[in-house]
Amino acid sequence: MQSQVHYLVNPNQTQVIFSKILTKVITLYQRFVPNEVRNRRNIYLQKQPSVVMITSYLWAVQEGYRTASAIYRAIHHNLFPNSSPERSRFCRIFPNLAQSIQRMRYFMVLDLCQTCSFGLIDSFPCALCQRVPTLLSDIGYNATKKVHYYGIKFSILVSDSGFPIDYVVTPASISDGQFIFELLEKSPLYHLQR
Repeated sequence: MQSQVHYLVNPNQTQVIFSKILTKVITLYQRFVPNEVRNRRNIYLQKQPSVVMITSYLWAVQEGYRTASAIYRAIHHNLFPNSSPERSRFCRIFPNLAQSIQRMRYFMVLDLCQTCSFGLIDSFPCALCQRVPTLLSDIGYNATKKVHYYGIKFSILVSDSGFPIDYVVTPASISDGQFIFELLEKSPLYHLQR
C-alpha cells in the first residue's frame, strides 16, 4: 500500500521487475552508449553505476511515479535506502543520463524495426480546457466527433507489433497529410525499407 509519506510496495515483486529492467538496460548500455560516456572522468565516485540509476528511474516511471520528487522518494525508500545519492545530486544525474537513455531507445527501436513489415500512423486531438497561449495550441477540427476544439494534436507511428516508433506534436489546425512525410522520413522504419 502506498501512502504520502512512505512508498511501500511488495519487495519480491519490486526485485523481480527491477532485475528484468536491469538486464535489458545493461545490454543496451554496453552496446549503444559510447566509451567516452561509459568511461567518463570521475565515474568511480558515483554511489551507484549509471546502468543502475537508469534502471531505477525506468522502474519508478513504470510504477507510476511522475514527478522528480516522487521518483526520488520511491527509489530511495524501495530500492536503495542506504546507498542512493542525495536528492540534489539525483536531480543533476538524470539530465546528464537523458542522452544515453535517448540513444539506447533509438537503437532499441531500430532493432525492433528490423522485423517490422509495416507501420501505422494515427493522430488524436488533445483539447485544452481553456485558451492557454502556447506555441503549438490553436483551433482544430475533430472529424470523428464533428466538433471544433482548442488544443494540440498528437500523431504516432506504431509498428505492426504495436510498439510506438516515433511521434510528433503539432498545432490542432494542421492536417495529417502535412506532417506525415516528415514523421516517416525521421523514423527508423522508413530507412530500413529503402
